[in-house]
Amino acid sequence: VRTIGPVSAQRNAPLQGVERLRQQVIGGLAPLVDSTLANYAVLTTQPPSLDAYREFLAGEAAFYRDEASAVIHLSRAAAADTNYLLPLLRLALLHQNRSDLAARDSVLAVLQSRQERLTPYEAAYLRYASCDTRVSPDDCVDATATMVRLSPRSQNATYLHGIQLRW
Repeated sequence: VRTIGPVSAQRNAPLQGVERLRQQVIGGLAPLVDSTLANYAVLTTQPPSLDAYREFLAGEAAFYRDEASAVIHLSRAAAADTNYLLPLLRLALLHQNRSDLAARDSVLAVLQSRQERLTPYEAAYLRYASCDTRVSPDDCVDATATMVRLSPRSQNATYLHGIQLRW
């Protein structure tokens, strides 16, 4: 169902490796059975650690109602598993929504340094998250159209595409 990366542990503490493996297996399966993020499961780098996934879900729950809390949770998710890039994409968008372009650009720089690890959906999301007055509106519409094409049932991608078309 999922492939997970290698897990290692100190020879004198093998159970730490077993725990890391458990975290990766649960984190990798969770998006597949969680209807909240089912569309993201096959479109994003996976699997996250369980801690990163939990923090991501808390950040998503707070995204539109408590932005300060969402920043904290998404930042924790990104720190808990540096291979899980969706929290950084959402964090960049959240900073944009808050008009904190310095923070957004800082997150975008991290994502751009990891660009070779992005899935096609994440690469399109990064293009969208980079949209501002320095980017052609057509490029922004194209980015969200790609997101919709890659995830036609995603309400979030459709919403973001609608915003770009309106602008």
